[in-house]
Amino acid sequence: MRTHPVVAAVFAGLVCTAALAGPIDPPAGPVTSTYKTLDQVEPRIPITAQTCPGNATVLHVISAPGSYYLTGNLDVPAGKFGISITSDDVTIDLAGYTIAGGINGSGGITGFGVARKRITIRNGNIRGMVHGINLTQEAGPGSESWWHVLEGLNVRGANTSGILVYSGIVRDCSASHNADTGIQVVTNAATVVDRCTAERNGGTGIIVAGNGSATVSNCVAGFNSSGGIYCQRGVVVDCSATGNSGSGINVASGVIRNSHAEANTWGFYGASITVEGCSAAENSATGITATSRSVVSNNFVNAATLKEGAYGIEVWNTGSRVESNTIVNYAVGIRATNANNLIVRNAFRSCTKAVQAPAGNRVGTLLTGAASGSIDGNTGGGLGTTDPYANIIY
Repeated sequence: MRTHPVVAAVFAGLVCTAALAGPIDPPAGPVTSTYKTLDQVEPRIPITAQTCPGNATVLHVISAPGSYYLTGNLDVPAGKFGISITSDDVTIDLAGYTIAGGINGSGGITGFGVARKRITIRNGNIRGMVHGINLTQEAGPGSESWWHVLEGLNVRGANTSGILVYSGIVRDCSASHNADTGIQVVTNAATVVDRCTAERNGGTGIIVAGNGSATVSNCVAGFNSSGGIYCQRGVVVDCSATGNSGSGINVASGVIRNSHAEANTWGFYGASITVEGCSAAENSATGITATSRSVVSNNFVNAATLKEGAYGIEVWNTGSRVESNTIVNYAVGIRATNANNLIVRNAFRSCTKAVQAPAGNRVGTLLTGAASGSIDGNTGGGLGTTDPYANIIY
């Protein structure tokens, strides 16, 4: 009898597979797992009275490096801290739980006034007490005290500031209804604040101080009592500030880009800054205020109705360039307080005065562009000037 070649090939494959597979009888003895436990994959320590015992002023003290996690909500009594960190290289996962206490509680998580390095706190809520998180102690020049990471935290109702950290990364956090600052970074060396929200705090929403260079990005600050976002030196990009008393976004030295400020006292404010690609709407005093050696370009500053006694853009002192901005419905579109500034290629709509500046500034021709006739094609138009630096009133 002849064997079909396909059947022969399948049979041969089964024989080879059986030969390679080895014996199918299990070894003698109890069956044990060959997989690693979760503790072996990521060793973690629960925060309990046994693993992290407290003292007269703290519920739990973390005194050794490692990864720790909450196993439930933590209620902090008056006069105590929730968790104190007395070691470097500590990670705390709040696991979605809440650390809460009244206004007489000393604080949620603290470094207890001692410089700590490489602390990470994530994923949870902190309510009430004097402050939410305080890791502000400086470790000294050249130290690593700024290498902290705070992420995924919701801090609300502290009697002073919500989040205080010396330096590091703060991301995906929210701070609201705190009596003072929402989020404050004491020094901005190697600091990033990203995707954070600060609302209805008694002080400024977000503060990044110090003389390093910080990046504040994708943040929202609203209805804070002393300003929305303040960055002493660095870059603020893709942020929004609305309804704050004081400045919406204030950078002492650096760059503000692609951001929005609405219904603040001052929209954007800073010294020796670049403000570009931003929008400022309905701010009561000025849309943009910049001092010496600043560049203000390609911004849209507007109000729905005329802002009497207010300035769309104001530059103080000397050496600034104001170019290619559009200002709508301000008493004065652009104001310069001193000589030796450059004001060119701007557009004004419904401003009482387009420009107010003393002698000695360089100002492109101010003119009301000629209205075009009907256009339905590839020719026509013209503003009635060939000056490439002209400021146009329309």
